[in-house]
Amino acid sequence: MKQLARIRDTVYPPKPLPFFRECARGLIMDPQGRIGMIHIQGTDEFGIRDHLESCGGGIEPKETAEQTLIREAREELGVDCFQLRPIGWTLEELNLLQRRTRSFFFAARCGEVRSLRRLSPWETKMMSEPVWLSVRELLIQLQPRNARGVAVLLARRDRLALQEALRRGLFEKRIIV
Repeated sequence: MKQLARIRDTVYPPKPLPFFRECARGLIMDPQGRIGMIHIQGTDEFGIRDHLESCGGGIEPKETAEQTLIREAREELGVDCFQLRPIGWTLEELNLLQRRTRSFFFAARCGEVRSLRRLSPWETKMMSEPVWLSVRELLIQLQPRNARGVAVLLARRDRLALQEALRRGLFEKRIIV
């Protein structure tokens, strides 16, 4: 899997970045051709948040990135995802958390929403219902002018992954069906 970008934190004051985390993230398309995104809404260490971000989370011990994404899709979107195809990875620097995060991105398909989401206490507080958008709508939502605070960095990360998936044709039916 190739590196897509290093995303430097230009939003928060510089700090040492002693912590490191690996995550799996997915651009998961439903049968109607919409991509599921998580709507983050609430207040945390980043302040007031109201933005979209890709489905995903931290890779657990003895778990592959693919297994993590399958678990996170069930937990956050309430879907079973399949036909995972690697897009690439990003390295995000989050000064406020003093952390670098390597996010492994996958394009995937899913069936209809079938199960209840299984959210952690933080997720229950911060995650509204998932939002399903067409590729065109999502590209608009992820434009920098539509983001504030940490959302600037996360939108940049997710937009780069989406653009790479589109460039490589990973959502075309002939490739992924």
